[in-house]
Amino acid sequence: LYKNLKLTENLLNQKKDFFYQLSEKKLPAEAKLINWLDDGKDYGIIKSSYYRVIIINFEETLLDQTNQQLSDDRSYLSYEWLEKQINLHFKKALLFPIKHTHYYALLLQKSTNLLADKLVAIHNGLIDQLPISLNFSIGNEVTDPASIHFSFREAMDALDISLKEDVQPVVTFFQSKGLNKLIDYVPKED
Repeated sequence: LYKNLKLTENLLNQKKDFFYQLSEKKLPAEAKLINWLDDGKDYGIIKSSYYRVIIINFEETLLDQTNQQLSDDRSYLSYEWLEKQINLHFKKALLFPIKHTHYYALLLQKSTNLLADKLVAIHNGLIDQLPISLNFSIGNEVTDPASIHFSFREAMDALDISLKEDVQPVVTFFQSKGLNKLIDYVPKED
């Protein structure tokens, strides 16, 4: 069991590192050198004209905030449950842990109908099984793997906004904030 646990932890760390690289903002010259389809084939990245990032977080209780082991366990249980549910609801979707957080990134590689309804069904399914409430923050779709970082940043912005609500919504879509905010997404060249 211990060996299996360590193998699973190693795989999760590799996925975490890969997604960190994929979601990092790149300079245009650097982005052209990376072939995400080749680098990501071991993780399930496919050629598509549709990529969308959804950040998944679980609502932390006061007990989670004071007991790190409980928070880690709830996060791991959420991940295991999500891995099974993702395949039931979405085609060609990938689940990645996000470095330095208890959040997960769901990377959709195919457009899906009734996205919010499917996410609410996943939320309700877990809360019926365990006292864990999942929330989903959704970035806009992009057409190229090298642009996934845009969708990721939008999903993180949607998460930040939803966390400021008195009650975090189950599903939050990114809302554009205008030209000034768009400038933040443009890579700075030397």
